[in-house]
Amino acid sequence: EHLAFQFGPNAQVRNPGSYNLHLNYRKAVAHAIDKAKIVDEILAGQVEPMSSYIDAFSPGLAHGNWDQYAYDPAMSAEYITALCAEEGVDCTATPPKAVFSTTSNNSARVLLSELFIDMFDAAGIGYEAQLEDSSLFFGETLDYGTFDLGEWAWVGTPGLAGLVSIHDLFDPEAPAPDGQNYYRYGTPEVT
Repeated sequence: EHLAFQFGPNAQVRNPGSYNLHLNYRKAVAHAIDKAKIVDEILAGQVEPMSSYIDAFSPGLAHGNWDQYAYDPAMSAEYITALCAEEGVDCTATPPKAVFSTTSNNSARVLLSELFIDMFDAAGIGYEAQLEDSSLFFGETLDYGTFDLGEWAWVGTPGLAGLVSIHDLFDPEAPAPDGQNYYRYGTPEVT
């Protein structure tokens, strides 16, 4: 399970004015999310939050990249303040907003959408959940990139071969629907 920012133009369909392309916004969201609480509440503490997607395939190669984004609502608020100053907007009147999309027929994902309410509020980020039936989410929403902040799971095989194959998911040369770069990261729309 992972959270994904949409970098393509269709993020604006779900969230007009999306700030996903701004690094300060993404850092603010990362610090707003309490990964330990999510694991405890949804998975009863049976697993540890990952510190890199590499953990799932070859933990010895992981460097804990995500550990720099510890849960810290105050730090998140600082990034929002910096974003608003950079953009010249009054965030007290209209805070940046995350529109969260995932499947509505998965109880763990529904609970996640509810846990985010207080987390985003504490960080000064507006929040709205737009959950969908899995057939719509895994069909049109991912294929056309009409999510702002999405959540789903990738399945892979452990080991170095699995790690190498997972990199295809982020290949900017093959964004969805041709490939699996559902994030549109590195695609011409972004660069």
